[in-house]
Amino acid sequence: MAVTIDASDARSIRAVELAAGASAWLKCWLADGCKAYGIRSSRDPSRFYLTNCESCTCYDFRRHQQHCKHVLAVRLHVELVRAGVVKAQAAPRRPEKRPSHDRRWNASTEPKSRTSVLGSRWDALGQLDG
Repeated sequence: MAVTIDASDARSIRAVELAAGASAWLKCWLADGCKAYGIRSSRDPSRFYLTNCESCTCYDFRRHQQHCKHVLAVRLHVELVRAGVVKAQAAPRRPEKRPSHDRRWNASTEPKSRTSVLGSRWDALGQLDG
């Protein structure tokens, strides 16, 4: 994928600035297995936009349906890594399918009965049932 930077386009210039700070991006895997980046909003530091080479969750991308500065920055970063100009940051490992139960669970941690957990309180409640 070729990335074209236009010096007269403010979006391109901002994308270059964002790509320079790629080491601060959050790296993650989406549920469908695709790699994405969390790029901090320039207006609201508590907000991150989930971005990959094709889409972004920012308002500009949703409104105009064209590549925003975040998408351009990700594309530029990917090309720089491929060219060996910058070193790729280690992304988190792709999550493996985990069993539905907690691996730390074992029979010794499970209470044997309600009585063993509640003790005499359970006995007292049983007397109320009458």
